[in-house]
Amino acid sequence: MRGAAIALVLALAAPARADEVRHVVYAEAFGKAGAYGLGYEVDLTRGLGAGAAASFVPVDGERVTTIAPYLHLAPLRAGRHALIVQLGPVWTRIAVPSPVPEWDGLATQRTGGEVTAGWERRGRVLVRVTGTVAFGAGGVVPWLGAAIGAQL
Repeated sequence: MRGAAIALVLALAAPARADEVRHVVYAEAFGKAGAYGLGYEVDLTRGLGAGAAASFVPVDGERVTTIAPYLHLAPLRAGRHALIVQLGPVWTRIAVPSPVPEWDGLATQRTGGEVTAGWERRGRVLVRVTGTVAFGAGGVVPWLGAAIGAQL
Protein backbone atom coordinates (compact mmCIF):
# COMPACT_ATOMS: atom_id res chain seq x y z
CA MET A 1 0.00 0.00 0.00
CA ARG A 2 2.79 2.39 0.94
CA GLY A 3 4.66 1.64 -2.30
CA ALA A 4 1.52 2.33 -4.36
CA ALA A 5 1.05 5.70 -2.63
CA ILE A 6 4.68 6.65 -3.34
CA ALA A 7 4.32 5.59 -7.00
CA LEU A 8 1.16 7.72 -7.32
CA VAL A 9 2.87 10.80 -5.87
CA LEU A 10 5.88 10.32 -8.17
CA ALA A 11 3.64 9.89 -11.23
CA LEU A 12 1.68 13.05 -10.44
CA ALA A 13 4.82 15.07 -9.69
CA ALA A 14 6.91 13.97 -12.69
CA PRO A 15 7.54 17.05 -14.80
CA ALA A 16 6.07 17.01 -18.28
CA ARG A 17 8.60 17.24 -21.09
CA ALA A 18 8.10 20.10 -23.52
CA ASP A 19 6.74 17.69 -26.15
CA GLU A 20 4.27 16.23 -23.59
CA VAL A 21 2.66 19.51 -22.50
CA ARG A 22 -0.89 19.51 -23.77
CA HIS A 23 -3.28 22.39 -24.09
CA VAL A 24 -6.99 21.61 -24.36
CA VAL A 25 -9.95 23.83 -25.24
CA TYR A 26 -13.44 22.45 -24.68
CA ALA A 27 -17.15 23.15 -24.51
CA GLU A 28 -19.15 21.63 -21.68
CA ALA A 29 -22.77 20.95 -20.82
CA PHE A 30 -23.61 20.89 -17.11
CA GLY A 31 -19.94 21.03 -16.20
CA LYS A 32 -17.84 23.21 -13.92
CA ALA A 33 -19.37 26.47 -15.18
CA GLY A 34 -23.03 25.49 -14.83
CA ALA A 35 -25.52 24.89 -17.64
CA TYR A 36 -22.85 25.30 -20.29
CA GLY A 37 -19.36 26.72 -20.50
CA LEU A 38 -16.12 27.09 -22.38
CA GLY A 39 -12.86 25.93 -20.85
CA TYR A 40 -9.10 25.80 -21.23
CA GLU A 41 -6.66 23.41 -19.59
CA VAL A 42 -2.88 22.94 -19.61
CA ASP A 43 -0.78 20.05 -18.27
CA LEU A 44 1.68 21.11 -15.56
CA THR A 45 3.14 17.64 -14.93
CA ARG A 46 2.27 14.17 -16.22
CA GLY A 47 -0.60 13.78 -13.74
CA LEU A 48 -1.47 17.37 -12.84
CA GLY A 49 -3.00 20.18 -14.84
CA ALA A 50 -4.67 23.54 -14.31
CA GLY A 51 -7.64 25.00 -16.08
CA ALA A 52 -10.66 27.23 -15.95
CA ALA A 53 -14.19 27.15 -17.30
CA ALA A 54 -16.51 30.13 -17.71
CA SER A 55 -20.05 30.84 -18.82
CA PHE A 56 -22.54 33.66 -19.32
CA VAL A 57 -26.21 32.71 -19.19
CA PRO A 58 -29.10 35.19 -19.57
CA VAL A 59 -32.12 33.79 -17.65
CA ASP A 60 -35.45 35.65 -17.38
CA GLY A 61 -33.83 39.08 -17.42
CA GLU A 62 -30.98 38.01 -15.12
CA ARG A 63 -27.39 37.71 -16.30
CA VAL A 64 -25.49 34.87 -14.66
CA THR A 65 -21.68 34.85 -15.05
CA THR A 66 -19.65 31.93 -13.69
CA ILE A 67 -15.87 31.48 -13.53
CA ALA A 68 -14.42 28.22 -12.19
CA PRO A 69 -10.61 27.74 -12.06
CA TYR A 70 -9.46 24.26 -11.03
CA LEU A 71 -6.66 21.77 -10.58
CA HIS A 72 -6.96 18.67 -12.77
CA LEU A 73 -5.60 15.36 -11.44
CA ALA A 74 -5.40 12.11 -13.40
CA PRO A 75 -4.44 9.54 -10.75
CA LEU A 76 -5.32 6.54 -12.96
CA ARG A 77 -4.36 6.61 -16.62
CA ALA A 78 -4.26 3.83 -19.21
CA GLY A 79 -3.23 5.04 -22.66
CA ARG A 80 -5.71 7.71 -23.75
CA HIS A 81 -8.24 6.90 -21.00
CA ALA A 82 -8.09 8.31 -17.47
CA LEU A 83 -10.06 8.60 -14.31
CA ILE A 84 -9.89 12.25 -13.28
CA VAL A 85 -10.51 14.45 -10.27
CA GLN A 86 -10.85 18.24 -10.45
CA LEU A 87 -11.19 20.67 -7.57
CA GLY A 88 -11.31 24.40 -7.21
CA PRO A 89 -13.31 27.49 -6.34
CA VAL A 90 -16.26 28.82 -8.30
CA TRP A 91 -17.35 32.47 -8.52
CA THR A 92 -20.85 33.39 -9.68
CA ARG A 93 -22.32 36.84 -10.30
CA ILE A 94 -26.03 37.38 -10.88
CA ALA A 95 -27.02 40.78 -12.23
CA VAL A 96 -30.48 42.17 -12.92
CA PRO A 97 -30.29 45.29 -15.11
CA SER A 98 -32.73 48.07 -14.36
CA PRO A 99 -35.68 48.42 -16.74
CA VAL A 100 -36.36 51.95 -15.43
CA PRO A 101 -34.10 54.95 -14.77
CA GLU A 102 -35.19 55.28 -11.10
CA TRP A 103 -33.57 51.97 -10.10
CA ASP A 104 -29.90 51.04 -10.53
CA GLY A 105 -30.54 47.30 -10.82
CA LEU A 106 -29.21 44.56 -8.60
CA ALA A 107 -26.07 42.44 -8.52
CA THR A 108 -25.02 39.67 -6.14
CA GLN A 109 -21.88 37.58 -6.03
CA ARG A 110 -21.27 34.18 -4.49
CA THR A 111 -18.22 32.02 -4.08
CA GLY A 112 -18.07 28.34 -3.34
CA GLY A 113 -16.16 25.25 -4.32
CA GLU A 114 -16.52 22.30 -6.66
CA VAL A 115 -15.22 18.76 -6.65
CA THR A 116 -15.53 16.83 -9.91
CA ALA A 117 -14.73 13.20 -10.71
CA GLY A 118 -15.11 11.33 -13.96
CA TRP A 119 -13.64 9.68 -17.03
CA GLU A 120 -11.92 11.21 -20.02
CA ARG A 121 -10.45 10.10 -23.30
CA ARG A 122 -7.71 12.30 -24.69
CA GLY A 123 -6.43 12.26 -28.22
CA ARG A 124 -6.85 14.96 -30.82
CA VAL A 125 -10.41 15.08 -29.48
CA LEU A 126 -11.18 15.25 -25.76
CA VAL A 127 -14.29 13.47 -24.50
CA ARG A 128 -15.13 13.82 -20.80
CA VAL A 129 -18.04 12.61 -18.62
CA THR A 130 -18.15 13.89 -15.05
CA GLY A 131 -20.08 14.14 -11.83
CA THR A 132 -19.74 17.40 -9.90
CA VAL A 133 -20.63 18.43 -6.37
CA ALA A 134 -20.79 22.20 -5.81
CA PHE A 135 -20.90 23.59 -2.29
CA GLY A 136 -21.17 27.03 -0.78
CA ALA A 137 -23.68 29.37 0.87
CA GLY A 138 -26.51 27.88 -1.22
CA GLY A 139 -25.87 24.36 0.12
CA VAL A 140 -24.64 21.30 -1.74
CA VAL A 141 -25.71 20.60 -5.33
CA PRO A 142 -24.70 17.46 -7.31
CA TRP A 143 -25.05 17.05 -11.11
CA LEU A 144 -23.71 15.15 -14.12
CA GLY A 145 -22.04 16.77 -17.10
CA ALA A 146 -20.07 16.19 -20.29
CA ALA A 147 -17.43 18.00 -22.32
CA ILE A 148 -15.97 17.75 -25.79
CA GLY A 149 -12.91 19.59 -26.97
CA ALA A 150 -9.71 19.63 -28.96
CA GLN A 151 -6.12 19.17 -27.97
CA LEU A 152 -3.88 21.93 -29.29
